[in-house]
Amino acid sequence: ARLVGWIGTSPTPVKRAHLDASPHLSLNYWHPSHDTCVAECRASWAFDDETRARVGDLFVEAPPPLGYDPKLIPAWDGPTSDSFAVLRVEPWRLRLLPGSLLRNEGGEVLVWQE
Repeated sequence: ARLVGWIGTSPTPVKRAHLDASPHLSLNYWHPSHDTCVAECRASWAFDDETRARVGDLFVEAPPPLGYDPKLIPAWDGPTSDSFAVLRVEPWRLRLLPGSLLRNEGGEVLVWQE
C-alpha cells in the first residue's frame, strides 16, 4: 500500500507554478525535543469539490495535533472555496532523526525509501 498524505493550502500562483514545473516537494516536521522528520514527496493538486470536502472533513475529525478546522483560516470559508485546495502527497523517502542523537543520548536515524 502506498503512503498518502493530504495538505490543505491556498493555491497561490507561486505554489501552482512550482508544482507545474516539478511535481516534487520536501516536507519537514520538527518537535521541541528536536526530533525531526523529512518526507520527500510527489505532489498533485486536488481542486474537485468532492476531494476537497472529504479532506476538509478528515482535518476536522482528526485528533490533535493533526486535527483542526480549516475554517479557522479567514480566507477558507469552506472546503469548496476558491482559496482552498488540497495537495495529495506521496512520499518516496522518509528520514527520521531523533533529538536524542543531537544530545548524545543514543538513538538511530531511520530511513524508509520506496
